[in-house]
Amino acid sequence: MKTEKTSSEFKVPDMFIDGAGAADAHPEEAAAPEVITEGAQAAGRGPGALVSPANVLTSMRTALSGVLLLLEPLGTAFCCVYVLAGLTDMLDGPIARKTGTDSRVGAVLDSAADLIFMAAACAKLLPVYWAQIPAWLLISAAFVLYLKMKNAIACFAMHKKLITMHTLLNRAVGILLFAFPFACMVIPIPVYGGICAAAAFVATVDAFVRMAAKAF
Repeated sequence: MKTEKTSSEFKVPDMFIDGAGAADAHPEEAAAPEVITEGAQAAGRGPGALVSPANVLTSMRTALSGVLLLLEPLGTAFCCVYVLAGLTDMLDGPIARKTGTDSRVGAVLDSAADLIFMAAACAKLLPVYWAQIPAWLLISAAFVLYLKMKNAIACFAMHKKLITMHTLLNRAVGILLFAFPFACMVIPIPVYGGICAAAAFVATVDAFVRMAAKAF
């Protein structure tokens, strides 16, 4: 979900989104005291949270990821299912906030759905693009992933939990990565991949700086 999260892991196809804290992401919300009604608590924490509209959308993303594995990469059906899965990721967060059903359960489901979607997309698309990906781009992607893992470890050491935040940079990286199969139809993979790698590196460093600032 695209909302403040308390999940226990960093996100990846908004792919690989991480950060320092919800208050930094939405300062206007942090300035006001949080008021939680009993109804909101029941909606967000009770058994009904499992079948909330937002969680239904999140579960659809998991199901659509399975469908992707059965389709021809970059075919019409594949692209339609891919876009639909992305739309569920865009909508589940706003719907959860609108209906007051954002919860820890929803955050965990969302993180799991994102990882499953990313794994399915990579499994289908990497074989298609592998021969066109230069070695330096693979090394860059591995380095960014290494930094994100270090971020996760440092975050846990500082806060005793892993915190997710959607900064503008992280959102931009998520969009760039999601658009990869479509953008690479018109832009050379080394060019677009380099843009993605550079943006991911900047977003990762920005996330670490914010996290460190929050800690101290």
